[in-house]
Amino acid sequence: MIDTGYVWIATTCLSTLLDSKSHLSPNVGRSLQGVLTLRPHTPLSENKKYLFSRWSKLSNGTIGLNPYGLYAYDTVWIIANAVKAFFEKGRTISFSNDSNLHKAVGGALNLAAMTVFDGI
Repeated sequence: MIDTGYVWIATTCLSTLLDSKSHLSPNVGRSLQGVLTLRPHTPLSENKKYLFSRWSKLSNGTIGLNPYGLYAYDTVWIIANAVKAFFEKGRTISFSNDSNLHKAVGGALNLAAMTVFDGI
């Protein structure tokens, strides 16, 4: 089924993996002829160009960005800005010891040293 006249429909995993490669060899390109993948689309914008340029410098051009990398970047950016806005309003985040964790003694995890989020 890899002969002329057949088409492979692949998951987005393949296109994401290929997007992460900075350069594909001609052999890989030829072997992918006839492969159809569905993938997320992120339109080109000035912000996207800027991020790709910065990422290329940070990674020395060895690791490409794929749509999931862009989503991860956006997620981290949103969380960082939300935390910044939270602190700018004078709010605090606190943690305390949980007596239930102290009961779970033993093992290599050292659960007694952990704290839990108190909430806002």
